[in-house]
Amino acid sequence: MGAEERTTFYNLLGGASLGLGGLLATLVIVLAVFAALGAITEYGLVRPILKNPADTLVSGILVTIGIALVLQDVGSYILIKIPQNFSRSTTISLTIPFNNSIVVGGYYFASSKLFSLLVILVASVSLFVFFKRTYLGMAMRSISQDREAAVAVGMNLRRISVITFALGILFAGFAGFILVIDQTADPALGIGYTIKLLTIMVLGGVRNPLGPVVGGLALGVIELLTATIFGAYWITAVSLGILISILLIKPTGLTGGKIG
Repeated sequence: MGAEERTTFYNLLGGASLGLGGLLATLVIVLAVFAALGAITEYGLVRPILKNPADTLVSGILVTIGIALVLQDVGSYILIKIPQNFSRSTTISLTIPFNNSIVVGGYYFASSKLFSLLVILVASVSLFVFFKRTYLGMAMRSISQDREAAVAVGMNLRRISVITFALGILFAGFAGFILVIDQTADPALGIGYTIKLLTIMVLGGVRNPLGPVVGGLALGVIELLTATIFGAYWITAVSLGILISILLIKPTGLTGGKIG
């Protein structure tokens, strides 16, 4: 959905004619839309489920899958049902500066990919600092560890829960935005990444702020080696194998043994 929102707002703002400024303006709009969507989702769908703790897990999975399917259909409508989008490009090209590629250590890198990498690094560091150094970030981690203790020290669970969902879906939209900077937007684009995301979470662990980063880097290296040695068609099978193995051997992940 982040991909479709990026494409739509970017075109409405003037597209490539606005250059990097238009792209950044689109990013701000997409983040605001997804933050609002996260807050609405928590308040209207997740909060009622939490009133019945016995069915929280199953109901939560069903509700979030339902939301994903709805968003996929909305994305299809934006990209397919609106005639104007047939004549619009769903990809953009960035230059830094005025070059399509940059040479680093004798290797050529697409400027759009370097831009994506830079933005992701800044976002990752900012999120890490947020969870480690701010009251709100530490409150989120405390609630995930022990809700009863958090309530005992006076934390507002409802307010923090809304902010947590808003932040989570905001970053989902951010991921979609970055993903389509140099590739075609597709309503089903996120489905192919679901297994990868689950594997990253399980591999790195989610109890440590650095866990997903470690998991993502590890999976990226593993997939590259797999594609080089056995062929690209084995990547998905290897990802599933890692997911199942980690769940059986070390469910807390590589960094899950300690609260970060």
